[in-house]
This record gives sequence, C-alpha cells and structure tokens, in this order.
Amino acid sequence: TVMVPVQVPASAFTFSAMRGGNIFDGDFWFSNGPNLAAPAAQMNLNFERINMNLYQAVSNGTEDTFVQDLSATLNALAAQNMKVILVFGGYIEYDQACSPYGSFLTVQPLAQRIITTFKGHPGIYAWEMMNEAISTMVDGYGCNRNSTIQAVNAMFQMVHTLDPTTPTSVSEAWYYWELPTWANVSSFASFHIYPPVTSPLTSNQLATAQNLLSTNIAAARAAVPSIPLMMGEFGVSGLTQSDTALFYQSMYQVLSAQNIGSFFWDLSTTDAAYGILNPDGSFTPAALVVQSVY
Repeated sequence: TVMVPVQVPASAFTFSAMRGGNIFDGDFWFSNGPNLAAPAAQMNLNFERINMNLYQAVSNGTEDTFVQDLSATLNALAAQNMKVILVFGGYIEYDQACSPYGSFLTVQPLAQRIITTFKGHPGIYAWEMMNEAISTMVDGYGCNRNSTIQAVNAMFQMVHTLDPTTPTSVSEAWYYWELPTWANVSSFASFHIYPPVTSPLTSNQLATAQNLLSTNIAAARAAVPSIPLMMGEFGVSGLTQSDTALFYQSMYQVLSAQNIGSFFWDLSTTDAAYGILNPDGSFTPAALVVQSVY
C-alpha cells in the first residue's frame, strides 16, 4: 500500500495560528532547551521547531542523554501549551555518509527510538524528515540527490508506520521549485529564506528584502498549491540590535500580509549570530518586536 501523509487544515498555517520560533540546536545540546519555554510564552509563541543532529548523538554515544534532553524540552514546551516540529537531522544519503553527516541507516535506530518514545506526546505537532533537503544537503554539501530522496522516503515510511496520525514535512531553503519533490511525503510544505541585508540598514534594503520574501512566498505556494505552506526559518545576522528589530518588523509586515505562519531563527541565549535573546535571557529589541506582532 502507498502511504500518504496526514492531511492538515490550511487554517492551522495562518499568521496568527502558527506563531513560531526555532530553538537553536546549541541550546538544545547544552540542555538549555527547557529554559526557553518561558521566554517563548512571553513572546506569545505557540510553536517551536527543533533541528536534531542525530548523527552527533550516535557518533558521541550520547543517545540516552539526547533523549533525556529532548524529553525535558518537550515537557517544558508542552507545559506552556506549545507544539513542536521535530526535525530529523544529521543524515543525508540512504546508505553512505556524506560529510558532514552520516547515512539514514546510521541514524535510523535513534530516529526510531525517538518516534516510539514521543509519539502521542502533547508537545509533538509534526515530524520533519529532513532540513533543507535539496538546497543545503544535496547542493550545499555535494551529496547524491537520488540517494537523499531514497533516504527521506525511507524516513517517511518509518515515521508513518510507527506514528500514522502525526503530520510530516520536508523543508527547503529558498529552493521553492524543489518543494514538489517532497509533496508525496508532506502534510505541509516548509520553506526558509534569509534576505541579505547589512547595517546600516536602509529603507531600500528593507524594501528589497520585503519584495524577495513576498515574491518567494507566492512562488512557493504556486509550486505546491494542494498543501499548506509555512515559513520554517527566517532571520538575520550581523546587524546592530536596533537594525535587527527593524528587519524583523519589516519581515512580519510581509508575513502578516501574506497570512502565513512562520518560525524565526532563532530563539537562543547562546547563538551570538542569530539569537534574539540576550545571554541573560532578557529580550533584545527584535524579541520585543515578536512579542508586539503576536
């Protein structure tokens, strides 16, 4: 029998229905994930996305700690009535390692353990089978396309067999034309974009960034018209804190106008490049923007 992804309502993917942030994987690795639930709630977020590097856990022999940290993070987020999209990361091709990650077969036992442990958890909304699959994993790292498609489909078969009622997805970075590649395994499509801007930020730069975001959302929706679309990542690094806030404000204007759910990159106290929390957990101006738009 051909397995088909769970259907999801488009109403769950609107600007106000899906108010998300990405938890930086560095925070997750250092057991800081649970500490991010409270600031996320203060920002009025109701979704988080976590990209899990399974290969790192397998290589280090730290699977048990990984599962414990994941459990603590999911419990903390669920206690704030948040839903989580968990991303199976750390693999690209089906049966061969392709730097910097291992194969599907290498991470498969840990992925299976995570699914069987957490399926039905109140914090789980969806399983994402791969992050930025063709755009970063195949083209960015120079890995084999056909083997990567085989790997993602194998992950989908396993996820859907073990947990047939939870939505599934695959994300792409700016390659909206590749979203149809994953339509057979996706309840919804997920798309990432990081418009290039620099400080001092000008109104011209912001207008160009807004236009890029707007046209790319329209193109992505046209590429996969039969399933909902959400913005799985957007963000910026290298700006002053005040310019970062202006950038966020301008992005949210477009996301609101397009009525699309989104996840900023990222919610972190340790990611100096992209994080919108200060190291002490207080809000940067960009975090105050997120709070104000939601």
